Amino acid sequence: MEAIADRVTEGKTYIVRGYAMGRFGGIIIKRDTQLYATAPLEVSAEARKLINPPSPYTPLRDKVVGKMITVEGKVIQDGTTANLALWREAAIEKLTVGQVVRVTHMKGNLHASYGWQLQSTASTSFEEVSSKSTIIEIIGVLLGEGESAEVLLTDNSTLKVTRKVWEVVGWDLPYVPFPVEVTLLNGEITEVKLPSEL
Repeated sequence: MEAIADRVTEGKTYIVRGYAMGRFGGIIIKRDTQLYATAPLEVSAEARKLINPPSPYTPLRDKVVGKMITVEGKVIQDGTTANLALWREAAIEKLTVGQVVRVTHMKGNLHASYGWQLQSTASTSFEEVSSKSTIIEIIGVLLGEGESAEVLLTDNSTLKVTRKVWEVVGWDLPYVPFPVEVTLLNGEITEVKLPSEL
């Protein structure tokens, strides 16, 4: 029997009969599955959103539950992070410690045993992200609630940072403006080097 996959061409439209629905989405091809070529099908923007729903970038600190989100961050071991529960194809993605990645179409879930975690979906994808390193001059530090903090720059702009990342600098600046080299990802400081390390 010729494999159905050998008769399918990307971009063409087909009617499939005699299939079963997979437990996690998708279809299961059976011995009696039939594949009919048909005329092109216009897919509305609304239908495309159902197939590939929007997944807006969301900071991990927001701990969103029940919505598709995109997150970015460095792959680390044993840090203050979000646990990613990767299923199906997402589970075989090769990630290395130190790699900075964007992961789309993750769904937040509050689990009784594991706490808040992000679970992959059928639409989850991975993209390597390049972070930007730059030297900035700090004139003030604001401690926010929980793990959040913010630094005030000489041009009166601010950047968000976690307390854990900023603790290498400390909360009392020795002088101002205080230069530090930072790695920025989506406008947030993810790494800091002190002036003595520059």
